[in-house]
Amino acid sequence: MLNQSFRQVFVPKIGTTLLADGATVETLVEGQLGILDGNTYVSETAPTYATNKAIQFVLGTPDTSFLPLMAGIPHTNQYSKLIKGKLLKKVRIRTGVTAQTEKFAIGYDGTDTTKSLVAKVGDVRTVYVKATGNPIDKLYSNQGFMRQYNLEIPCALDDCGGDACAEADPVALADILVAKINGDVKWNNGSGQLITATKVTGVDGGGATVAGVIIESAFVNRITNDCLYDYFPYEADGIHLEVSEMNHDYNGDPCENRFPVTLVQELKYATGVGAAVREEEKKSLGYFLRERSQDPAVRDAEGYTLNTDVTKLYDQITLEYDFKYKVLGWSQEYIDSYHLVIYVEKGSAFRTALQTAITTYTTSIGSAVDVEIV
Repeated sequence: MLNQSFRQVFVPKIGTTLLADGATVETLVEGQLGILDGNTYVSETAPTYATNKAIQFVLGTPDTSFLPLMAGIPHTNQYSKLIKGKLLKKVRIRTGVTAQTEKFAIGYDGTDTTKSLVAKVGDVRTVYVKATGNPIDKLYSNQGFMRQYNLEIPCALDDCGGDACAEADPVALADILVAKINGDVKWNNGSGQLITATKVTGVDGGGATVAGVIIESAFVNRITNDCLYDYFPYEADGIHLEVSEMNHDYNGDPCENRFPVTLVQELKYATGVGAAVREEEKKSLGYFLRERSQDPAVRDAEGYTLNTDVTKLYDQITLEYDFKYKVLGWSQEYIDSYHLVIYVEKGSAFRTALQTAITTYTTSIGSAVDVEIV
């Protein structure tokens, strides 16, 4: 019978390594992670099911033995529940991702020189930029917000040569569009630009200049209203863009080339941000009443701190397993479901060592353990 589900979070201190093979917890330093044999409680850096039927993770805690008796939390390390190999169900490994804004190019996209801002002198082209997302809903409406920018091609761009069909300078067109978008006060919420435009130029195969504009959205803090200057970047919302163009001259050539629009970069939300990991660590410690002492004087004396570095990006390793036990010796068996989440510095040697140890163990079990690496 499934009883309860538990989630525990371990965050080893950056700069520490796995507890050495064959070592015991007496040598564990603050913030250091160890993998113990479930029977001997001796450290294993490369456990296998043949020799380790069960394993247990342990995280070193501060040594407060210098304090008077009962003054605070004793030097007792944090232990996971015993993980029996045959009860390990799934391992998920997720790589931390840096936030990525959304970018569209109109005209030349910085790569394809067959694309450009091509128009004739005398044309009137209109570029539409529509923004959607939670920040836009708060500022304007829940239907999104769209602005249009008319690109009128005056004769001056053709040096008044008298040829109304001459092609306009694409660089000049890009300059006009950049100025209009960056100068639009509607894209400024008081702390910075919600949308910015940047000119890009290149040379095609025939030696002609091509030009375009990269339109990029920003991330907006959704809770702190921009007052804390991205100190909590995981609380930021992205803005989605839609970009298009058309000629308002209904008598114009229906076969004329439109300004090409290219998605240059997709919107991605950050994962594994240190500020978010810190909250996960704090919440997990709170479940076990280890976050802090209830006595303010003791709390000050202990100097207890969290291991998470909010300036770093973390990878996440999650082990899902069951823990079975009987109640009062009766035949009724209960099963608790546990999730042990370990956050390690993104791309570090420690992450590589820990991942290798865990995946090697799951492979050695022989039964089907779902391993997902993303």
